[in-house]
Amino acid sequence: MLRDEEERHSILESELWDMPQTVLMLSYVHLPAHLRRCFAYCSIFHQNHEFEVEEPVLLWMAEGFIQPTGARRLEDLGADYFHDLYSISFFQQYKNTLNKTIYKMYDLIHDYPCADLRLYRH
Repeated sequence: MLRDEEERHSILESELWDMPQTVLMLSYVHLPAHLRRCFAYCSIFHQNHEFEVEEPVLLWMAEGFIQPTGARRLEDLGADYFHDLYSISFFQQYKNTLNKTIYKMYDLIHDYPCADLRLYRH
């Protein structure tokens, strides 16, 4: 038991927790499956790709990642998925013009989903 406590203390005191990438990776790993799948698919975008909400949502719909729930439209469900990912800082608002908001993926987390993407290809 003492060794377990020492290991736990060592892990908790590790500089690893000071690294933003570690925190982001933990956030990614613990996403619900439906959000992880959608976010993983976004790794097809170039690292500096700018997009509106509708672009990934339409791609997710085409891939069958968004499942119907009651009478809600797939577009609305997809927008909810997007905003869930945005709310945990997986996307950043890049520009806000008169009629549209443009987003990008944060550079630090762009490459995380690449490995998972293989799991969701048909």
